[in-house]
Amino acid sequence: MYSSTAAELFWVRAIEDADVVSTEVIRDGIVIGTSPGNSYFDDTRAEGVGHVYTLVAIDALGSRSEPATIAVP
Repeated sequence: MYSSTAAELFWVRAIEDADVVSTEVIRDGIVIGTSPGNSYFDDTRAEGVGHVYTLVAIDALGSRSEPATIAVP
């Protein structure tokens, strides 16, 4: 976390996910953006509120991975 309203998420892709072209970032059940890399900067967090982030990898054919979820205070 950078501040009470900003945090950056980092993740490592599995080797078998070499065809991943983007990762969808979902906060509290709402899509807030996508990332072509392995990180996402969220500067729209509500101050003093914890959030649950979910990541879904998307490959070149549009196939979606199982979601990975993390809670960030």
